[in-house]
Amino acid sequence: MSHARGVPRLKFGLTATLHKPRKRVGTNVTIRDIGTAGCRLEHADAASVGKTCELYFDWQGTYVGLE
Repeated sequence: MSHARGVPRLKFGLTATLHKPRKRVGTNVTIRDIGTAGCRLEHADAASVGKTCELYFDWQGTYVGLE
C-alpha cells in the first residue's frame, strides 16, 4: 500500500481504457495503483485526453467505469 499522497493506494496492475468524456475510442493504460483520491496510470497521454476523462476496467468480474 502506498501512502505518499496522504490517502492509501493499493497496488493494482490492471489494464484499463482511458477515454475523453462520452467517446467510444480510448487509450489502453495500466493502472499501477488506485485509491479513493485517484490512481497512477502508465502509458497515459494526458494532453490528448484533457482535464476530464473516463476510465474503464474489469475487476473481479465487474466492469467498472469512473469519471
